[in-house]
Amino acid sequence: MNRGRKRHGHRRLWKCAGCLLGCISMPVWADDNASEPPWSADAELGLMQTTGNTSTSSVKAKLDVSQELPQWRNEYTFDGLYTRDKTDDSDTGYSTSAQRWFASAQGNYKLDEKNKAVFIYGSYEQDRFSGYQYQGSVALGYANRLLASQQQTLDVNIGPGVAFNQEEQGDSARYGILRLSASYKYKVSPTTRFSQTLSSDLALDAAQNSRFKSETALRVNINSTLALKTSFAVSHNTQVDEGVDKTDTQTAVTLVYTFK
Repeated sequence: MNRGRKRHGHRRLWKCAGCLLGCISMPVWADDNASEPPWSADAELGLMQTTGNTSTSSVKAKLDVSQELPQWRNEYTFDGLYTRDKTDDSDTGYSTSAQRWFASAQGNYKLDEKNKAVFIYGSYEQDRFSGYQYQGSVALGYANRLLASQQQTLDVNIGPGVAFNQEEQGDSARYGILRLSASYKYKVSPTTRFSQTLSSDLALDAAQNSRFKSETALRVNINSTLALKTSFAVSHNTQVDEGVDKTDTQTAVTLVYTFK
């Protein structure tokens, strides 16, 4: 494997991510006299420990930050998972069976008061067992909030972009994609909320990898700041190395702390 090429790919990807975050954050600080913009964040944490015939430790963490400005709607996400199993086949007595982290940022520049916007999006992911050292994408396109009420919201996005990846046993790649995504939130009751997110980075070249992600979740408030969340997530890659599953699923029960 060409280590120089690998490092160059990482630098190039981080440079794109830095430019993206800079573009999104500019409107936040443009007016020093403006009042503090409304924002909210959900910090999510789940721990699991099993002993006996099977000994496993798992940690899941996620942070969602949203910011609603007069002209911009910004969203930031960080998601991580780590699982360690006890084994007799290693020097340490443990083996890692899951190690993944994902980060994304999206800025929506509002075109009018009817929830239409132009979006810029960037993501970066490292999944030790996906067959890729890293995957990332940058996209620009059209966003629309089709539903906007106190009870439910529906956001859809479509636009062209570029994907980057580095295979475990291959060279890095860069290719065109079409990004499609949707996010639906529904308030079932004053204390219960259902959410569904779908996203896809469709490769314009069928020989390249397309990525699909989905999360279905139900959240129940314990009090004004703490909630219990159950979720089912699916991640799918169309092009993987032999012996690597194309689809990963994750079922989780986590505690969510909301702060504003």
